[in-house]
Amino acid sequence: QPMANAYDGWKAVEMAHAVYESSREALAKGQDATRPESVAEDDFALFQRSSLRPHLDRLAGLDGLKRDLLVHLGSPPVAAVRPVAPPTPSDIGALGSWVEIPGGTFQMGSPDFEDAKPVHTARLSSFEVSRYPVTNAEYARYVSEHEVRPPSHWTDGKIPDGLDRHPVVNVSWDSARDYCTWLTTTREGTATLPTEAQWEYAAAGSRGGRYPRGDANPTDKHANFENSVGATTPVGSYPKGATPEGVHDLADNVWEWCSDWHGSYDAAEQTDPRGPQTGNGRVLRGGAFRSDPDALRCAYRVGNLPEYAYYGIGFRCVVVASGGQDERQSFVQRTQPLGLRIDVRNVAEAIELLEGPASH
Repeated sequence: QPMANAYDGWKAVEMAHAVYESSREALAKGQDATRPESVAEDDFALFQRSSLRPHLDRLAGLDGLKRDLLVHLGSPPVAAVRPVAPPTPSDIGALGSWVEIPGGTFQMGSPDFEDAKPVHTARLSSFEVSRYPVTNAEYARYVSEHEVRPPSHWTDGKIPDGLDRHPVVNVSWDSARDYCTWLTTTREGTATLPTEAQWEYAAAGSRGGRYPRGDANPTDKHANFENSVGATTPVGSYPKGATPEGVHDLADNVWEWCSDWHGSYDAAEQTDPRGPQTGNGRVLRGGAFRSDPDALRCAYRVGNLPEYAYYGIGFRCVVVASGGQDERQSFVQRTQPLGLRIDVRNVAEAIELLEGPASH
């Protein structure tokens, strides 16, 4: 039987990959899938009941971009959200402000942190990075247009008074990714969360500074850290801590999600690295308002579960040029006959659009 709502079904999509990887040999022998340790018993039961189970092999075979799109379009509507009025330009100020980062080569990592070893050469293509982290006001536009669930600290679906220009927080990696996917439809190029190589290159550049503004240790004139304020501050409040290119708030205020799974570095030179294929957590960079100075270092990195949403975690987006028709936009257009919200009852149709007819 189809599951009761799209949320249950698309939660099953996400865990299908974990189930498939842990059960590949058993499935090849015609045996039942087993529950991996990373999947809770209740969630595994949910997957077993769902109408997605017959499509396990095909779901697990989708490449990362197509799966992200499938899950994004299957995100459940939230009926209880009170409409949020789109912000006006005077509310947001930073909306649409981007900094171009020319392609180049830099030394990624640091010998000072075990998790940032080995230092290795990374070669990156050009990209644009948002000048500031995404603000509450910017996120409100997304919430208003798509009726997605607002962050938990908003009151009745509205931004708390005085926080319009503060970075949006209490946003999971999945929600941050979905915002970037939506942003792609509003401008030229493809918007994504930054890879951690892009993030570190935007922060340190080829100059290789310890902090975004240089090598000198930060003070409360340069950054919001060590609980000196005790909360987030409006984006751009510390211009002395900005990079020479004019990117603000990379080292303070809120941790920022990156697109990569957290994993060990490779010593070999890499071009436009995207991190490991799988992992237990997504990368966070930059430190937050409670962090010590080390966490503000350009090379400092931690990982956390992608579903984790916390008051000290936000994000920013990057944009890369698209060759020809953007694949994300093309996919959205092709799925319009199904409606923006793909339900478990038409998941087979969605897969057909992605991969073509099933071979069986």
